[in-house]
Amino acid sequence: MADRISRVLGNSKETSSQFVGTKSVIGYPPSPNSMKDGDIVFAQSSNKQLALFKKYRGGVHKSYLSSDGNQYVDRDITIKRNVNVSGTSNLNIVDIDGSTQIDGSVTVGVDDTGYDVKFFGATAGAYSLWDASEDRYTLSNPTGAPTLRLLRNDSSVNTNDSLGKIEFAGLDSAEDVGCMIEGQSRGTWTGGSDIPSGLFIWVADDNSTTLKENVRFDWRGSRFNYPKHDDLDFSVGSDNKERCLFVDAGDECVAIGFDSAPTIDGSAVGQLIINNGTKPSAHTDDQIYIGAENSAGTGTDTLSTLSLFLEEGIDATALDAVGTLSHRIPIWLNGTCYWLYLDPV
Repeated sequence: MADRISRVLGNSKETSSQFVGTKSVIGYPPSPNSMKDGDIVFAQSSNKQLALFKKYRGGVHKSYLSSDGNQYVDRDITIKRNVNVSGTSNLNIVDIDGSTQIDGSVTVGVDDTGYDVKFFGATAGAYSLWDASEDRYTLSNPTGAPTLRLLRNDSSVNTNDSLGKIEFAGLDSAEDVGCMIEGQSRGTWTGGSDIPSGLFIWVADDNSTTLKENVRFDWRGSRFNYPKHDDLDFSVGSDNKERCLFVDAGDECVAIGFDSAPTIDGSAVGQLIINNGTKPSAHTDDQIYIGAENSAGTGTDTLSTLSLFLEEGIDATALDAVGTLSHRIPIWLNGTCYWLYLDPV
């Protein structure tokens, strides 16, 4: 039985035309000259491809079912109801004007080939952008400071609860964090004006992946090494000194005016060392060294001008009851020791 196909020309009555073998009565594809604007024609190709042609504004457009069963359309498709796709949709450009619900994972690009992703705000010129070529995320707001909010969506926030964290990690094969900025609640939040909080900076040392709190800022002020780690020293540099102010956490000493970290005797604590002063040979706790060499008088450094320290066991006997004044402070001046005697009150 010969193949048959229907065609409609304009608004004329539907007719039945016969195909003989692979030859259409109107040819495939139909000639634009054989159709007038608005005509719809069915035709079949030599490889049994069935196609629907429509002439619109002088052009002929095709929708066809290929020999392998795939459907193709040259122009737009308008669908009034839902579309259910069970396979993979390969789309070159997508323009979505309404709300979108995505119930699965979303991946943009592949490894080593990324693409920009941009989100616009409600203010003109406001956006966030993942720039794939720069490997950088940008928040932009032309009318004010762009804001990144980390929200703890909790009906009850208590003391020491974490409000949000920004973590900095290195290896892609592990999740070890090298440093972290964290916001914490420093009390129970009740809303309104009662929102006690603190900002913490945590850093891991070179021997462990355990983070240590270095700095905290809260309503009581700014504090360094609040947990009292013995290896978190503190330095403030100046234009001439690397350590204009230096606090040795392990030895509990303070140094002022050093080019590098001073060597402080761990057997004595509570020392104040000024202008490259070093400990004297007969040192005790709670001493002050100002440009000092040592208490034996062997120093030759011209910068060693003064060593001031309090001896242990100063005799507290009244001066009129002893033959020799024993309330004294040794002061070193350029390598020579002088005694400053005091009359106790």
